[in-house]
This record gives sequence, structure tokens and C-alpha cells, in this order.
Amino acid sequence: MDGELGSCEAGGVELLGVYRTPAGGDRLLGTVPETLDARDDERFPLALLVIEYDGMGGIVSLDSSLQHDEDEYPVVVWDPGTEARGGAEQLAEDFGTYALRRCHIGIR
Repeated sequence: MDGELGSCEAGGVELLGVYRTPAGGDRLLGTVPETLDARDDERFPLALLVIEYDGMGGIVSLDSSLQHDEDEYPVVVWDPGTEARGGAEQLAEDFGTYALRRCHIGIR
């Protein structure tokens, strides 16, 4: 069974997902190409998967190096100065918590 994951947009808040379009054929869009593009910067950690841009130069990502017991990953924000500040800042314990908070902000 093929699973479908998509992106989410609510009131200007857009969270990337993994999806395809008829025009794109089998090419995966969203998180996949955005993560590969972010990796062009050698400082971007390989364990991060891009889910959003914060509009201030930060890349909001799932940190796949820190898996929780429930198979969830924390949401962090990374930018080029992150390492000088001690690493990526954690924004939420998991994607569901982060997405709910962001969507509430978007629809207010």
C-alpha cells in the first residue's frame, strides 16, 4: 500500500511534506529536494530533514539523530550561525506538537 504524505498550509504557514504532482511525475517534492538543497551548505547537519523556512534565515527541520521512543523526532531550527551558539535550537518535542502550534498561529 502506498502512503501519501503532503504539505500543509494554513493562513500563510506552510509545512513541507513529501509529495508528487502530475507535472512532476515520479519526482518527489517538498522535504526531499529542500533537504538536498540545504545540504549544499556543508555546515547543514546530515541528520536534519527540512520542513519549513522561518523567514529569518532559519531552516526548521526534524532532527533524525534524536529519535524518541515513539518513533518521533524533535523539531529544531538551524541557521549558519547555529554552531557558534551551541547547536540547533529545539522548537518542539515532535512534529505533531510543532505543526499544531504553527497551524493555530496561521489561522488566527
